[in-house]
Order: sequence, then structure tokens, then C-alpha cells
Amino acid sequence: MKTSLVSSLIFLIPYISFSQTLENKISGKVSDPSQQPIPGASIILTNIQEHSLNNGISDTTGNFTFQHLKDGRYLLQATFFGYGTYISDTIQLYRNIHQKINIVLIPKAQQLNEVSVTSDPSVIEIKPDRITFNVSKSPTATGMNIIELLQRTPGVSVGKDDAVSINGKGKAKIYINNKLINLSEQELTTLLRGMNSDNIESIDVIKNPSAKYDAAGGAGIINITLKRGKKEGWNAALTTGVNIGQTPKSNQSAAVSFAKNKLQFSGSYNINSGKYFDRQKFDRYQANQSFQQQADGTDKKTYQNIQASLNYQITPKTNLGTAFQGNLGNGRYNLLSETDIGSGGHNTPDSLLLSASDQTYNRKNFLYNLNITQRISDGHNISGDISYGKYNASSNSQLTNKYVTNNNQPLASYFFKSDAPMTVDIYSAKIDYSGNMKNGKLEGGAQWNMVKSNSAFHTTNQMAGQKTDSSSTNVKYNESIYAGYINYNFNIGKKVNVIAGIRGELTNTELDYASTAHRENNANTYNYFQLFPNFTFTYNVTDENILTLAYNRRIDRPAYHNMNPFEEKVDELISERGNPFLKPQYVNNIELGYILNQHLSVGLGYTTTSNLIIEFMDTVQRNKAFLTHINLPKQQAVNLNINGSFDILPFWTLTCNISGGYISYHASFRENNQVRQYGAFFQTNLQQSFRISETIRAEINGWYASPKIDGTWKNLSAGAFDIGIQKDILKKKGNIKVALVDVANTQKWRANNLNEILTFNIDSKKESRQLRLYFTYRIGGKPVETKSRNAGTQGATNRLKL
Repeated sequence: MKTSLVSSLIFLIPYISFSQTLENKISGKVSDPSQQPIPGASIILTNIQEHSLNNGISDTTGNFTFQHLKDGRYLLQATFFGYGTYISDTIQLYRNIHQKINIVLIPKAQQLNEVSVTSDPSVIEIKPDRITFNVSKSPTATGMNIIELLQRTPGVSVGKDDAVSINGKGKAKIYINNKLINLSEQELTTLLRGMNSDNIESIDVIKNPSAKYDAAGGAGIINITLKRGKKEGWNAALTTGVNIGQTPKSNQSAAVSFAKNKLQFSGSYNINSGKYFDRQKFDRYQANQSFQQQADGTDKKTYQNIQASLNYQITPKTNLGTAFQGNLGNGRYNLLSETDIGSGGHNTPDSLLLSASDQTYNRKNFLYNLNITQRISDGHNISGDISYGKYNASSNSQLTNKYVTNNNQPLASYFFKSDAPMTVDIYSAKIDYSGNMKNGKLEGGAQWNMVKSNSAFHTTNQMAGQKTDSSSTNVKYNESIYAGYINYNFNIGKKVNVIAGIRGELTNTELDYASTAHRENNANTYNYFQLFPNFTFTYNVTDENILTLAYNRRIDRPAYHNMNPFEEKVDELISERGNPFLKPQYVNNIELGYILNQHLSVGLGYTTTSNLIIEFMDTVQRNKAFLTHINLPKQQAVNLNINGSFDILPFWTLTCNISGGYISYHASFRENNQVRQYGAFFQTNLQQSFRISETIRAEINGWYASPKIDGTWKNLSAGAFDIGIQKDILKKKGNIKVALVDVANTQKWRANNLNEILTFNIDSKKESRQLRLYFTYRIGGKPVETKSRNAGTQGATNRLKL
């Protein structure tokens, strides 16, 4: 027995020795962009699972080595005075791996995307190419939806129908986690109003996106980053809240995440429901008649949003990911209105139109994504991404109109009923490459998007005592976009950085529509190829004085709904119609920027827009008007944008944004109807943050927008301010937020129509003043550093209206 045991031990000695000599190692070299070694750089290696640190310093030749490392996941960080910080992707070590990493540190003065003017890094960050609003740390953001957050984001304005623009230059495209959202303006608004701030990490306002992004978005893009797990093991956060306005509104959300070794998972669910009120006033003067209307609306709705993502590190160089996003919404909107109809300027109306509208709606939107990233070698990566989106929507409306005399005697009555189903399928595929080249970085890729939309509009129109009139309009829309891009980011010497790129997009569209009302069948096809150059030049005069010059060309394609030849009635006298002959608008932006002492940034820009798409109010018969969209030849604008951030006192930080400019255009709508509009505008956003103690933070946030020309409309002044406070409790696992939004109840949208065909004034007020109370409780482990990644496709379009 003893002999057998000894023999066994002797037999195992080679294997024991072999296992003991197994070791992992990380080595590399630290250099500057000109490949000169940087000795004395501080190197920190973090074991993510064990949260242990290894410290090192590069030698006289810039080399460093970490030996005898356990199997596991690591992060490598390198710093040196006067240079930006380098943080690696996650490094996976197992079974005697020797990982070599060459680190290039960029001088701080040359880092366009790293130079930031930071007031409070937990709230607002101001950079030369973007503004970041860190929503998760803002007390006044409590209980807000994304539209409300954007209204309070520096440099962003929200106008009619919740249209989002940047620095007053035009509409922006919305991205979520670096993916363009495949929805129309109306459906996008529905989605953004259904997403609660509790699920939002940050909002980036990017004025000059590179050629890697879709060319859509004349004013730039806004990227919304959702919260994701940043801790090892299982973690969860539960939030309950109420918004108290005219009636209480409920907001509930739950988020869960898991991270272990090679696997990362995160998911969230949000549901909000309630009854919302609005009041609208319309004053219209047409053909020597006056129409003064007041309408009160009630919208009882429920929205649900679910997000899930899964990422797995197949090998140290390969990552596979998948994501799912679902949005469900349903509601019922009732609108009661009274229109006083007069003639000849008399104060007493000749008759009244009493209207009652009842609309039910349902929406179901789902998006599936699969992506993979492969590191070919140090500094060279390739990624692939495919997505599929399925969108369904339906609405059913009943509209009753009654004409009565001014003493309430009946004159006539009409009944209108409509049914509008719509289905959309969106397919997208994308491949990207990035790699180091000489003293810069080269990016390139290709993308394909296809949209298939099928919509219908069935109507029944009946006048009392007469035969019912029914009609149907069916529209099929197909669009394919084939795109490719190349982008190069490089340094010239030690003071100049250049980012230059170009994107080409070939677009094929086909719109088929058939109407039983007009007994017609029509088909419009439109095929075009366009190039979209992009250029950013940065010159570091000194470490405290930086100059930038940026140019880009972008496109805004028409929303599909705006091309559908439907007629949707607001009441008997006002309707909305599509224009199947709309063309894309093209935007050219150039901006000169300056950053002073990392506390103040100034940008002066000039923008021209050709084929400008605008809303246009037209007339039919003597007493009816309809809203449609048309193209104007050209619009010009000069813009000035100022961002500043200052520490007034150690506990008090002030961040401000001022955007202003001058807009002009000239157009002819009909014979002898010439319109020339021009005027100045400005808007400002002021945020004050107060760190009262380690666990208590307060905030005051206010915004104001001056009158501004928007196509044939002139938006009147608007503004609001909010106050909020938050406190960490239960050893910082719990958080209480209280906010009073629109304290003075001043937030509304008012506008005047500027064309000579008719006079039309609008005053619209939603239920904006609310007291919001929220409580969040977090369950989780120890934090680890994680790095977000663009998972691929930026989406197809942003123009579906369901």
C-alpha cells in the first residue's frame, strides 16, 4: 500500500509541477502618438472579480510587465502627467495566456472628445462636440419622461408636436444606446413620453456626428443612454412614484442585472398610467369670417416599456450580444370643443359648432438585435450587427359635429367615423471596422436598411337625414437605403487634431396609394444618391485656449405619415392631409468654436437648408382649413451657442447654456402670395446644483425660449422652472426624490400662422405643473468598472407614424 502511494505521488509530480508553472502575464509598451516611449507612466491592473489592484510604472523604454496573474477578468489603466487616461477593454486571462498591449497616450490638449468643461460631473458635462446631461444624478429630473428631460437639456428645445431641435438649427434624430430609433415623430413622441427618467443614465447632445452615424438629422443627434448593471453578481433596483397634477399618475419600474466572468445581462420594465388633461384655443380668420375655438381634452393611457440585453465574451477577442426592446401603449382620448363662428367682424357669433371626439388607440412595437465584435489584433476591431423591428398600430375615432344658432337652435349635424390600422417591418444590417493607422484611427463600414409599411384609412361620413358616404385609402411604402462610410481621426504635430469622413447613401423609395373616394391609383418612385462629408479641425493654441472648425452635410427625409394622402379630421372645419410629393431636405452646417480655460465654450455657426420641409395651413371652400406639409426652396440661419460652467461656492455649481441666432427665408405658396420671413431668436437653460451634504442634493432648473420663426409659424415665448431635492437613505441603498415641476405653471405652446391666406393663432396648454414623489431601493454587490459599447446598427429611419 505504501509502495502504491509513493508510486502515485511520484507519477503526479510532473503534473503538479506543470500546474504550478502555469501563469498568466500582461506586458506592453506605453508611447505617445509619434511612437516615442513614455517612461514613468503609472499602470494600474484591476482584477474585476476580486477587486484587487496591481500597480506598476513603465521603464525607461516605456515597457511594463505584470506576471503570475490568476485566471480572470482584468482592466488596465495608464496615466501620465499632461496626457489623457487610457482604459482597456475587459481582458480575459486563463491557462497561461500572455497578453501583449501597446498603449498610446494622447496629450490632453489634442483630445477633441476628451476635453470637457465640467461643472459637476454627476449632472452636466460640456465638451467641444457635445453636451452630456447625466439624468441619474439630477433631483429635478424625478419622474420626468424623456420629452420633459429634453426640454430641460442645455441646447435642446421642444416645439410644436414635441419636435426636438438643437441650438435652434432644426430637428434632431433620437438614438437610444447608439441606435437610431425606427419610429415616426408621433410614435417616437409616444415612446419617449412612456419612458421614465428612472431608467435613463444620460443624454448626449451631439452637434457634429461623424460619418459613422446615419446622415439623417439636420441639426445633429441626441443619444439617450439607458442604465445598465455595473456590479458583479445579481443586482436590482425597484422604483415607485407618483406624479400629482390635476389627478395622480402612477410610475413603477424595476431593473435587474447580472455580471459574472464572461456573461453580462441587464433588463428593465417600466409602466406608467394616468389621466392627462389639456386645453387648446384656436383663433382663425378666413374669407371675412372668424372662428374662435376652445377645446378640452382628456387622455387616459397606459404605457409599458421593456428592455433586455445579453452579452457573452466567447474568447478574449470575441464578444457576442443580443438585445430586445418592446413598447406597448393603449389609451382613450376624448376632446370636446366649441367654435364660435362670426362674419363681418361682429362680436356676436352667427352660429356655433359643437364637436365631440372619441378616439381609442393601441400600439405594439418590438425590436430585436444581434451583434458581434471581434478584435483582430491590438487596435483593430470589426463588428457586425443585424436588427429587425415589427410595429403595429391602430386607432378608431368617432367625431360628432353639431351646428346650432347662437341661441342653441339646431341647424345641421354630421357624424364621422374612421379606422386607421398600420403595420411596419424594418430590417437592418451593418458592419464596421476600426483600426490604428500611423498616428491616427481609421473607421469604415457599410449599412443596409429596408422599410415595408402598409397602412389604411377607412372613413364613414354621414349628414343627418342623408345617405352614408364611405371611403377607403390604402398606402404601401417601401424604402431601401444602402450606405457606406469612411472616417479618419489623426494628429498633425502636437497641436492639431483632424477628423475627416464621408458617407454615401443610395435611397430607393416607392409609394403606392389607392383611394375609393377619388377612384384613383397612384405610384410615386424616387431614387437618389447623395454624399455627406464631415470634417472637424481642432487647434490647441495653448492648454487653456482651443479652437475648432466643423462642417457637415446632412439630410432629413419626410415622415411617412406626412406623405400619406389621408385626411384626418380634427372637427368638421379643420383637418390634416398628407403630401405624397414631399422631397427630402438637405442641411449644410459650419461652425467655428472656442474653448477658454475649460470653463467656457462658444460656437458660431451658419446653416443653409434646401427643400425645407414645413407645416403649411391652407384653405378649402370659404370656411374650412387643413394642415399639410410642403417644401420651401431655401432657409438660412446664423447661430451662436454659449456654454458655461462655474463653481460659485464649493457646494454651489452654476451651468448655463445660451443659444441664439437669426433665420430668414423667402417663398411663394400661391400666385401673388409671397412670404418673406426673418427674425432673431434665443433660448437659455440655467441649472443650479447644491450639494448640501454627502447624502443630500438640491437643484433649481429653468429654461426660456424667445419668439422664433418655424416655417410659416412664429412660435411665441415660453419657459418654466423646476425645483427638486434628493436624499440617500438606508446606507445609500435607498433614495428619495421630491420635485415640483413647472412651479409657476407657465409651460405652454403658442404660435401664430404667418402666411397671407388666413390668420391662425394657437394657444395650447398641457397639464405640466406636477408634484413628483419617488422612492428607489437598490440591491446589489460591489461595483466594478464596465465600459459601454456601440453594439452595431444605428437603425433605419425615424419617420414611421403608426
